[in-house]
Amino acid sequence: MSARDAIAAQPARRRSRSKRHAVARLQLADRELAELLPLHEVDAIAALVEQAAGAGNDSARPHVSSLTGDAVPSDVDMARIRRENLTRAFAQRRALLADALSVGEVAALLGVGRQTPHDRVKSGTLLGVKENGRLAFPQWQFDPEGPDGVLAGLPDVLRTMNGRPISDLGRVRWFVTAKALLDGRTPLEALRAGDVDHVLAEAESIGVS
Repeated sequence: MSARDAIAAQPARRRSRSKRHAVARLQLADRELAELLPLHEVDAIAALVEQAAGAGNDSARPHVSSLTGDAVPSDVDMARIRRENLTRAFAQRRALLADALSVGEVAALLGVGRQTPHDRVKSGTLLGVKENGRLAFPQWQFDPEGPDGVLAGLPDVLRTMNGRPISDLGRVRWFVTAKALLDGRTPLEALRAGDVDHVLAEAESIGVS
């Protein structure tokens, strides 16, 4: 039996798992790509996806990998998956920035000039995300009792993230996502509890496989 025949003879359950794994990798890649895209581009992308989905009956036929013999998503399936991923990713983006403050609101909150929030983002003492050409600041990072009006330890964590393979929106997501090394807490919850050292250790692990 040839190697290709042996692969094709694999149990259907194993091949199904391989397909799910491939689709999951595609979904992850699309989510990461979506973080880099401004919101105003989603309509253009959606139009291209719809065009690809309706390209013809041939694109809807199931395909089989010439290498493994496994069923792989058709062109229509791929277009649908990408559309769903983009829709989900932009919904997550809107949710993460739902309570974000503008530059003017941050300046008023901290009692500083409008240039100061920009300067503090550049220096790594505030977290800001470009949204429709303007900076948006997650509200949870501000603390009237904290140093310089932010949550204690936040600037140290942000500086630790510098140079790590994570986008600005990815940083926002990171702060509000539970971590096993923090006993199931989010970094934000741990900072609020004063557990700065463990949050720093978690930040240092970003991009380390």
